[in-house]
Amino acid sequence: MKKVIPKIVKRNLDTEHIMHASCKYGYHYAGEKNSYKLFSMLLGADFHGDEKRLKNSVEFLNYYECLDCALNLGDTFAENFSESDGKWYSEIISEAKKPYLAVIGNHDMGNSDLISISATKKDAYERFIKPCEKSLGFCTEGRAYYIKYFEKYKVALIVLNNYDFSDETEDGEHYKIHRATKVFSKEQITWLINVLSEIPTDHPLIVAFHALPFPATPIDTPFTQNELTETASGNTAYKDDDLICEIINAWTSGGKISPSSSPK
Repeated sequence: MKKVIPKIVKRNLDTEHIMHASCKYGYHYAGEKNSYKLFSMLLGADFHGDEKRLKNSVEFLNYYECLDCALNLGDTFAENFSESDGKWYSEIISEAKKPYLAVIGNHDMGNSDLISISATKKDAYERFIKPCEKSLGFCTEGRAYYIKYFEKYKVALIVLNNYDFSDETEDGEHYKIHRATKVFSKEQITWLINVLSEIPTDHPLIVAFHALPFPATPIDTPFTQNELTETASGNTAYKDDDLICEIINAWTSGGKISPSSSPK
């Protein structure tokens, strides 16, 4: 039976040779008998309510055998949590034949402090994390952050939630903390430290999140934050929220990790 080529693949024929090379040559050769396939992940972000683009990513993932999973880095919704019932999201990713994992973005929570159009932590979990728990192989117990092991490749993937604030209200109509404010709860920090301590030393680590939680240093590429948006230029946009970076650096260097400071 001839393999059907999705339109998204046909529209990207200029990258076809790269994908085929990845599928054919994406291996590490340690002698002819000891070769093994490298881990390959499809990344997507900022779909912003575009159901067609999300569907395209699923079709792309299913078409290329060399891709092991997909990760949606957040902002699935265009503006606020209440703009749709979110069923289209779970329906589309249910078509994925491989793990299709998710990260929470600020637009997924709602760029507002209004309760009527924003999400609670439970809301975000139900809509974006719960649908991918079958791929995880376990329940996150309501958390919007988790760890996924790809044991075939000895790879560990940690997904963090930049918007892990409390659901305290101000006056019955507004949350005390704006839903787009970057916050890591103490519970999430403690969880991160614990799971890092359990990762085998021979496992490469991937840490994913929606927004940079540490000072952004411009690098020599046309795709830096500074080039793309003025509002995110310089270090001032990420002031005083580099705790995650410090924890991961400590783990990388083999140092002792402890929550010496509490996130605001």
